[in-house]
Amino acid sequence: MNESLEKVVHDLAFALDDSRDALRKANAVEALVLRSLIDRVNEARNEVAALFSAREAVRRVALAEDMYLYDSETQDMLTPEDLGITPEEYTAACRRSMDTAPEGHIYVAGRRVYAAE
Repeated sequence: MNESLEKVVHDLAFALDDSRDALRKANAVEALVLRSLIDRVNEARNEVAALFSAREAVRRVALAEDMYLYDSETQDMLTPEDLGITPEEYTAACRRSMDTAPEGHIYVAGRRVYAAE
């Protein structure tokens, strides 16, 4: 579905560009209709883009919850208890590590770690 949403955002952007081109060539009456159309298309594009962003954020959270932190030197899997952090901080650290990909190494509680499945 994300690919479809991305396509919709791009298609609506093209529709906006074409509508703005038409607006430049429009007479006064046509311009009134086109301005309203441009506003609605822009609003639809923003809503679809927001939906895409929300789905991506949910995907990243779900992915982070299926990840584990590993010590960068020893390759040992670490638990929140090993690091002295809460489960929520652990999940956030997994997300932060994924956001720094491809490197992925971050510091948590003074230890260099990375997230992996």
